[in-house]
Amino acid sequence: MQSRILPFILVLLTLPFEGRAQVSDDFENNSPNGWYSEGDGSFSVSQEIDDPNYSFKIVDNATGDYNYAIAPARYLGDWSAATSNDTLGVDFYVRTSTTLFDFEAPTYEISGPGGRATALPGVFLPADTWVRQSISLNEADWTLEEGEWEALLSSVTLLRVLTEYRTGPEDIFLDNVVLSFNPQRSDFSEGVCSTFEDGTLDGWRFVNNGAIRIDSLDGNPGRGAGVADLTGVTGTALAPAKFWGDWSGLQDSGYLQFDLRIDNTSGGEIDKQYLIKVSNETASAYVLPETSELSSALDAWHTFRFYINEDDWTVTEGTWEELVENVEEVNLEIEFVVGNERASLDNFCLQPADAVSAANEPFTDERIRVVPNPSAGPLRITSPEHRILSVTLLDISGRELRHQPVEAFEYTLQHDHRGPAIVRITTPAGSVYRRVLLR
Repeated sequence: MQSRILPFILVLLTLPFEGRAQVSDDFENNSPNGWYSEGDGSFSVSQEIDDPNYSFKIVDNATGDYNYAIAPARYLGDWSAATSNDTLGVDFYVRTSTTLFDFEAPTYEISGPGGRATALPGVFLPADTWVRQSISLNEADWTLEEGEWEALLSSVTLLRVLTEYRTGPEDIFLDNVVLSFNPQRSDFSEGVCSTFEDGTLDGWRFVNNGAIRIDSLDGNPGRGAGVADLTGVTGTALAPAKFWGDWSGLQDSGYLQFDLRIDNTSGGEIDKQYLIKVSNETASAYVLPETSELSSALDAWHTFRFYINEDDWTVTEGTWEELVENVEEVNLEIEFVVGNERASLDNFCLQPADAVSAANEPFTDERIRVVPNPSAGPLRITSPEHRILSVTLLDISGRELRHQPVEAFEYTLQHDHRGPAIVRITTPAGSVYRRVLLR
């Protein structure tokens, strides 16, 4: 084993308290253990660089996209029990023939419904030697990009580690990852979504696809994920680890919902095996809508919804009960036609109840308007025929952000929310819902 040098000490690496649970990976079982990469690189488990044996390897293809290592679900959930003495530690090895560049992107990033925070050690890794980086869970060592620290720690849904440190191609090896406490897993009581509004893939993986982009051309509304077809193979989108875990509390009323549009199609529709498939090591199930509903997504946005109910799914392995107690993979097949196509995916949500169910049903009165949309300021709501009794602003998960009694035919809604949202307008004739993008 090569000797280690420590060119810097970001924080003192503290050993976990004796007997305290922690989450760790040394990859000695020759498995990625749920880790994967995001960006233009490919990942594997390798014995090339001893530390002391297997390590997680990412090969940078140097096509322009930065590479990140994405942590599996075991590292996610409620981090509220973490103290300033807790740490996240990783061994890094950079193998390259090109020059070092002054890369100032954060090495570590955590995010969730309550916000997003990043950490930048500020010291560049030397080539061809193992170096350990460690960062404390002290708020002072992180940059809070949005939200509040306590709210963020209450539900961490993404942990990613930068794995790009050179110009040109490089190989990055990670080993001996240690989070010095064991997060409590999410119970999905508040729902979880990928809206892509932060401009990242949010931990999504796309297999057997062409170019991928995150922009407003592929959003409904705002940003979304645009995925090009790759000839000869079936394209699949794999949901990030924040959607994994115990779904048993979602039985019957909970559901998966997402917006999908398939454009630039050529050729007939393929005979699909599934649209959504969920699985773990012993059980799996899928759902495949009728052809007429699948066709609704061709050249137009369509909202798909599937309830977490055994009657709505086809179980192919194991039992439904053992599947929903531990979902370890969620796959979306985004190939619809023979020939070329482009898929746009947005607002992928796992919801505990019907908080926003009416948001995707036909409006009871199309004359009720919410403008402008998108909006960088207040929203003007008008109802020519029915008096407005109240206006409610909801986030994409259905959580109430603001509620205002009105008693008028016109109302201006002031708010400080940013991102996709839903406006519920209640009238004597019923409630209507409008999706909006607030900038």
